[in-house]
Amino acid sequence: MANRAQPPISQIQSFLTRFVALLVAWSLVLVLAAIVDWVAQIRIWPFVVAWIVVGLVVMLWNPRHHPLPDGRFVDVRGALRMLWWAAGWPLRILNT
Repeated sequence: MANRAQPPISQIQSFLTRFVALLVAWSLVLVLAAIVDWVAQIRIWPFVVAWIVVGLVVMLWNPRHHPLPDGRFVDVRGALRMLWWAAGWPLRILNT
């Protein structure tokens, strides 16, 4: 049998798979923050959310080559890499 190439995916499919990957990655980050909240008896999750949201805004404001999840499948690892990159936003501002 001949190997057939996969048909190209549409922009909507790519967007949806990236969106689902980011949703899962955000959930994992918030669960980790909730565990830290529970163990340390402090409230850290609002700070985590605000920090990463500011990082995502900096990513839009100062466009550089930043990691994106793969659009062909639900790439949670790539989404976590993107959130990790967004969490380092102070370094991005200082290096401009």
